[in-house]
Amino acid sequence: KKNIKYYMIHSGYLNGVNQTDDATIIISTKEELNKYIKKYDRKSWDIEGNEIDGEISRCLNKYDEQFFNVKSLVLYYVELTSGSQSVDLDEPQIDGDTISIKYKVKEPEIGICDMSGEIIVVEVDKAVKKIDEK
Repeated sequence: KKNIKYYMIHSGYLNGVNQTDDATIIISTKEELNKYIKKYDRKSWDIEGNEIDGEISRCLNKYDEQFFNVKSLVLYYVELTSGSQSVDLDEPQIDGDTISIKYKVKEPEIGICDMSGEIIVVEVDKAVKKIDEK
C-alpha cells in the first residue's frame, strides 16, 4: 500500500466554483495550476498595505514543472455553509486510475452563518485520471 501525500488548505468560500468543473479537478501541468490559483486565490494585505498572496497560492506555488513531470494534483473543494464547520478527512484511496475521497463535515454545537470552504489536496501519480465522488 502506497503512502499517499494529502492535506487540506483553508481556502474560504470559493464563489462560483461549484458551477464549474473546478470543484473537483485533476491538475497535471504547472500552467493549469497557475490558472486555478489565479482564478481562486484570495489576495489579502499585510499591515503596511502590501498585497500578499492568499492561502491557496501559499500552499500550491511550491509545485513546479519537475513535480508535474511525474505527478498530478487532485484538488477537491468542500463547501461549508459555516466557518465553524470542519472537515474530517479519511485517507484517499487509489484504485487503478481512480481516486476516491471520502470525508465528513463536522457540525459545531453553535454555528455561525458565513460561507467557508476547504480544498483537499492529494499528490497522485500520472496514472490517476478520475475522481470518484461518493
